[in-house]
Amino acid sequence: MNKNIGRTTEFCLGLCGGIFGILAATTMLGFTIPDIGDIDFSYWLLSILLTSIFSISGVVGSLFVRKHHLLGGVLMLGAAIGGVLSQNMFFIMYLAFPLLLIGGLVALIRGGEFLKLFSMWWFYIVLALSIFVPLLLFRGYY
Repeated sequence: MNKNIGRTTEFCLGLCGGIFGILAATTMLGFTIPDIGDIDFSYWLLSILLTSIFSISGVVGSLFVRKHHLLGGVLMLGAAIGGVLSQNMFFIMYLAFPLLLIGGLVALIRGGEFLKLFSMWWFYIVLALSIFVPLLLFRGYY
C-alpha cells in the first residue's frame, strides 16, 4: 500500500465539520434560554456542552488524520454520531454531521487498512462513548 497518501480532503472535511459543530452549539445559546428552575434548562445546557465536546473531538480527529488516519477517522465518526444524538436539528442544519461523517468514513476506508481497525481496542471505546453517553444522559427525552 502507498503510505504517502495525502489526507487533505479528510483534514478539510473534519475541520469544517468541527467548526460548524461548534457554530451549531453557540447558535443554540442565542435561542430562547429556559428558566434555570425549568427542567428544560438542564437539557439545554447538557446539549450545548456535549455538542461542543463532540465538535472539538472532530477537530482533534481532523488534526490526527495526517499521521494516524484510523484514529482520526474514528474520532470524526464518533463526533458525527455523538453530535447528532446530542443536538439533532442544529448539528444537521449546519452541515456538521455530514461533513464529519464523510470525512471520517473517507479517512477510514482510504488507504486499505480498514479491517485492521476492528482489532484495535480504542475503536470500540470511542464508538461506544459517542453512542451511549448522549443516550444515557438524555434517556428521558428519547
